[in-house]
Amino acid sequence: AFQRQALRALIERFAPQPGEGPSEAALDGMGYRFDVFATAADGLRVRGEMTAEGHPGYRSTPEMLIAAAAGLAKGTLGRTPHVGIVTPASGLGIETADALHAAGVRFSLV
Repeated sequence: AFQRQALRALIERFAPQPGEGPSEAALDGMGYRFDVFATAADGLRVRGEMTAEGHPGYRSTPEMLIAAAAGLAKGTLGRTPHVGIVTPASGLGIETADALHAAGVRFSLV
C-alpha cells in the first residue's frame, strides 16, 4: 500500500494535470514505426514495418480501435468461426488490414 501511495504522489507531482497535455498540433505532428522481424520454422526470415501518423496513444490507437469496432458492428470483421484462444489478427480476419489502412496504418515488407 505504501509503494502505491508513493507512486501515486510522484505521478500527481510530475504528470501533466488535466488540460496540460500535448497540443492538438503536437498530437497530429507525431508518428511512429514498428519494425517486426520473424523467422519461420524452416529458417526463412522476413522483416516487416508498420507505420502510422499521429500520437500513438491519443490519435492512432483510438482510430484503430474504432476501425475494428466498426467492422465488428457492421459484420465485416470477425466472420470466421474460431475456437479457443485466438490472436486479434486471426480473430478479426485479414479484412482488418483494410480497416487499419483506412485508419492511417501502413504495413509493408522491407
